[in-house]
Amino acid sequence: MPPAVAKPSFARRFAGWVIGLPGQSLFATAILLFALGSRTASGEATVNGALVETRHYRVHSDLPEDVVREMAAELEWCYQRYATRLSSLTPRQNSDRDLHEVRLFADHASYVRHAGATNSGGLYDSRRRLLLAFLGDRGRAGLKKTLRHEAFHQYAYEALGPGLPLWVNEGLAQLFEHGARVDDHLLLGELPEVPLAIVQRAMHEDRLFDFERLLRMNQREWFSLMDDRETGSVLYAQTWAMVHFLVYAADSEGRPLYRDRFNAFLGLVADGRPAMPAFRDQFGSNLPGFRSRFEAWLVQCRPTPVARELDRHDVLARMLGQLAERGVRFDRIGDFRDHAVRHALRLHREEDGIERVSDPDVEIYFSDSRGRPLGVDRLRFDLDVAGELPQLVTRPGDGYVYRTRFHRDPSRGGRIFHETFIHAR
Repeated sequence: MPPAVAKPSFARRFAGWVIGLPGQSLFATAILLFALGSRTASGEATVNGALVETRHYRVHSDLPEDVVREMAAELEWCYQRYATRLSSLTPRQNSDRDLHEVRLFADHASYVRHAGATNSGGLYDSRRRLLLAFLGDRGRAGLKKTLRHEAFHQYAYEALGPGLPLWVNEGLAQLFEHGARVDDHLLLGELPEVPLAIVQRAMHEDRLFDFERLLRMNQREWFSLMDDRETGSVLYAQTWAMVHFLVYAADSEGRPLYRDRFNAFLGLVADGRPAMPAFRDQFGSNLPGFRSRFEAWLVQCRPTPVARELDRHDVLARMLGQLAERGVRFDRIGDFRDHAVRHALRLHREEDGIERVSDPDVEIYFSDSRGRPLGVDRLRFDLDVAGELPQLVTRPGDGYVYRTRFHRDPSRGGRIFHETFIHAR
C-alpha cells in the first residue's frame, strides 16, 4: 500500500465538511458506452458487457445500458458531494491519471467470483484500487446506497491514503450512505430507524464493542467479525453512531459538543500520528467516561423526520409493488387505502438482520406525523408513462415532496422495484 498522505491543514479543511457547505452542481458527464473485451489494459479479467466513462470513473458492468448509465451518473454525483464536504482535498492521481475503477454485476454469484466476499453488497479493494458491487434483488435504490458508501472509501483512499482509522472510515462512509438526496443536494446527519435500532438494542443488551478495542481494530480483526451477520451489523451500526455522535451531538443551544475536537483528531491522524494517542490527545484517556456520554446521547436518539418519511414511503411502495405482482392495482389513492384497511395489510421486511413488521394500524402510513389523515392534495398517485405503476407522491408537511417511482425488472422474474426521490418545494 502507498504511504499515508500527510495533510497539515486537514483539520481545517475537514471542518468545512462537518459544518456543511453549499451544494455544487454536478459536473458535466461525458458517457461512452460500447462492447467490452474480456480484459483491461492491465490484463485483469473484467465483466463482459458495457463500459461507461465519466469525468472521474470507469465503470465496467454486465447490467443493462440504462442502469449502467444511471449508476455512473450517481457515482459522479457522489464524487462531487465528497469533494464538497472534504473541501480543498484533491485526490492523488497516478502518473497516467487513471480514472477510479468500478465493477458492477447483475448477480451475487458473479460479484463473489470477482470480489471474493460473500457477506457484502459491495466493497472497495484498496490493493486493486477497485470498487465492486452488485444489483441482485436490492433494486437500483439499494445499489445506489452501496455505491455511496463504497465510493467514499475509494475517494478517501485516493485523497488521504490508507492512514484513516478503520472505525472513522466506516463511520463517515455510513454518514454518506444514510444521507438523503434532495434534488441535487445531500442532507447529512440523518438517523434511519434500522441502524439506530441495531445500536440501541446492542447497548441495552450490553453488546456494544469495547471502545478501546474498536479504536485499535485493524482490518484483519474487522473482517473476521463479518463472518457473523449479527456481530457485523452491530459493528457497522456502532461505528456509524460514534461518528454521528462526534459530529452532530449538541448542547441545549444546538452548538456542537465534540466537532472541533473530532476535526483536530482527524488532523493529527492525517499528519501521521497513531490513532490512539491522537484520540487521547483530544478526548482524554477516560474511555469509560466517553462511552457513558455516548450512551446518554444514544438513548435519546430518535429517527429523523426525513428518514421516518422515507421509511413510510417504503412500506406503502412495497405494498403497492407486491399487490401489483399479484394483479391488484389501483388508480386512486383512496382505493388503495380502503383495500389496505379492509385487509389489515402488514408488511414483513428484513434489513441488516433486523426483522421488521409494519404497524398493525395501517392507517398511520396514510397520515402525517401528527396522525392526521393525508388528503388527496398531500397524498396521491401521479401518472408515470415510463413507470410500471403510477408514482406515489406525498407532501407530509416537512417542506419536501416525496415521489416514488416503480419499474419492473424482467431479469428478476418480473419483480417490481421502487425508488423514492425527494424534492424541495
